[in-house]
Amino acid sequence: MLFAFLLIALSLLPWAPITGIAGYKVLADDSGIRIISGEPDYVFTNMAPGDYTVIDLEIDNESNQFYSLAIGVAVEEGDGPLYEEFFIVIMGEEEKYSGPLSGLQEISLGSFSAGSTNSLQMLVSLPTDAGNDMQDMTVKISFDLYQIVSSGEETPGGKLPVTGTKISWLLPVGLILLVLGLMLLGLAKKEQQNK
Repeated sequence: MLFAFLLIALSLLPWAPITGIAGYKVLADDSGIRIISGEPDYVFTNMAPGDYTVIDLEIDNESNQFYSLAIGVAVEEGDGPLYEEFFIVIMGEEEKYSGPLSGLQEISLGSFSAGSTNSLQMLVSLPTDAGNDMQDMTVKISFDLYQIVSSGEETPGGKLPVTGTKISWLLPVGLILLVLGLMLLGLAKKEQQNK
């Protein structure tokens, strides 16, 4: 019985971190820059005027050179009017950008020195004057990070690859484990009643 309980509890553990909007981490090393945890894709749905969310971005520069980064945003799918209404503030040690989300196109995040770890927060909000008709809308956006070379242009290739693990395959595994655990509980209970 204890085994079945532990099996059920462990099958639910992977879902604890995804109840809110998680941030993501960027690693810069001698091989370049890449996203190592989290994904820069976010879905906003059923947001009321005045609602906001905070997304953390951590940049870990383990290389022996400084990196300059820029950020942009793209609509992956959903309602354009909702995207047009969003407001974003990007803060580090100082404010990097404050304005409409639709205006976030290759905005410099600054330079990050060798061996440093920097944290940025992105506050995405729906202004209070947006109107209640926005609540029924959904939009999926993707943040794109770019390395800026000394000439001021982005590096070829643009978007950084996501190298973190996708956890979407864990849902079927977790459900199977849950069903197996419930079946074991039922069998154990049936055996106790037969004795």
